[in-house]
Amino acid sequence: MRDDLAGHSTDMISLENVQTYIDFLVRSNYPALRLLGGEPTIHPQFTDIVDMGLQAGRNIVVFTNALWSNRVLEYLAQDRTRANVKFVVNIHEKKNRHGNETDRVEKSLAVGGGRTMLGFNIYQRFFNLRFVIDLINRFKLQRKVRLGLSNPIAGKSNAFLQGKELYAIGERLLDQLEILEQNDILAEFDCGWQLCMFQEKRYGTL
Repeated sequence: MRDDLAGHSTDMISLENVQTYIDFLVRSNYPALRLLGGEPTIHPQFTDIVDMGLQAGRNIVVFTNALWSNRVLEYLAQDRTRANVKFVVNIHEKKNRHGNETDRVEKSLAVGGGRTMLGFNIYQRFFNLRFVIDLINRFKLQRKVRLGLSNPIAGKSNAFLQGKELYAIGERLLDQLEILEQNDILAEFDCGWQLCMFQEKRYGTL
C-alpha cells in the first residue's frame, strides 16, 4: 500500500492517510475498504489498518498473494475478522512458485476458505487452470476466478504477452473456460481483454 495522497511518495501509506480514505468512504456511504499494493499484508501496520476499517463499519477486501507471515495468518484467523474481511488471492500455477510458497499459500487458503476468491494473471502462452478447480474444492473457496492479462510496465522489465500471442491465448482460454464451467466455476474478466482475441464462432462460449 503506497502513500501518494496529496503528492506524497513513500513506500508505505501512513495511518493518517488511511483514516482520510476511510472518512471519505464513510461520507460517500461506500461499504468496502479495498486494500491492495504491492502486497498489503507486508505493511507493518496492516492489522491496524484492517481494524480501522472494521471500526468504521466497512467491509474489507484484501488483494493478496497469500504469502502471509505467521502474525498476519493468526490475525486473519480470529473470529472478529471472519465476518467482514474477504480476499482476492492472486495465485500462480504450482510450477511457477518457489521454495515453500505452496505451503504458505495453502495455509492462508485454509484460513480464508469461503471468504476467498482466486485471481489468475495470464503472462505465459501455455497455462492450465485445472489447478484452480483443485484449490477451490479442497479449501471450499468461492466458485469463481478473476482472470487478468499481464501488461508491460513502462520503464521496467516484467513478464507479459506480446500482441501476436493474444489470439492463441484467447483460443486456449475458451477451452479452459469450458472446463471451469463443467465444474460450476465462473470466470470473471478483469481489465485488458479484447474481443478480437476470440474467434467469432465461439462468442457463445463467452
